[in-house]
Amino acid sequence: MNKTILNLSKYSAVACSILMVNATKAEVIYTDVDPDSVLILANGDVFELDFNKDGNTDYSFKIQTISGVDELVHADLAVVRLHGNQLIGSFYTHTTDYLPSTYQGLLAMAFESTIDITRSFADGSSLFPGTQGSGNMGELGYFKTYSNLVYSSDESAWVMEKTYNRGGVFTDIAGYLGCKFLIGTETHYGWINIAVSLKVDQTLIFKYAYEAIADKGIKSGQTSSVGIKEQQNRPTVYSYGRNIHIISQGKGTAVVYNIAGQEIARTYLKGGNEKINVTESVGIHMIKISGNGKASSHKVQLN
Repeated sequence: MNKTILNLSKYSAVACSILMVNATKAEVIYTDVDPDSVLILANGDVFELDFNKDGNTDYSFKIQTISGVDELVHADLAVVRLHGNQLIGSFYTHTTDYLPSTYQGLLAMAFESTIDITRSFADGSSLFPGTQGSGNMGELGYFKTYSNLVYSSDESAWVMEKTYNRGGVFTDIAGYLGCKFLIGTETHYGWINIAVSLKVDQTLIFKYAYEAIADKGIKSGQTSSVGIKEQQNRPTVYSYGRNIHIISQGKGTAVVYNIAGQEIARTYLKGGNEKINVTESVGIHMIKISGNGKASSHKVQLN
């Protein structure tokens, strides 16, 4: 399988826009990945994120597979490598035959959560040692298949039975990673807005930002030094396969258009998570969302 390495420091200006705010108060450097679903990772792909475009990868994302360990037949693990940096999380204990007993768990943060020196950060040093790699990683989501020897229902023989287990803090949820990283010797704080698909075969990266003033905190979803409240009601939109997912804060209407400008779907938003299934159209689509006197446009790719 060919591996694709995506590095946003070299990514097209069409896919990313950077907003820089006057540093007299604070300077938030914001990158929006457009369309949201353009950076979808299949197994073996790697996405390298460089907050300040200095050529040094700050965090990288991939989906890795392990198999053939005790009862575990196959597992897809969506992970983030920290490259010596840190993410908001905590240590917790989990004992199995194929993974270490001590992890660092990551936190899927809600919008406008504080990211600063007061938070508990994990450096990834205890995650995935030994069979899983060299450590310095955090788990975002997992989908695991087990094979267990059980007695048949008619009690005539022993048979192999497969079971499935999925989970992880970002599986089928769009949330924020709280970041703490170095530029030279100075500490900076930032956030990354991501989700992991339900079957953990794709990782989606929507947008990210960091505070350019060293040691100054930032709030998740903050895109400028002022006006974060204005961002709260902006919906998050992404696609997976033929489904368009919309996470909205309030009521409204979403209309889907194909590349020719034809309306192909319309739905009423109640607030929360909504899904629109598009069965007869592929390629780039525009979604226009209106409600509460506001409107926004979003672009997604349907496969």
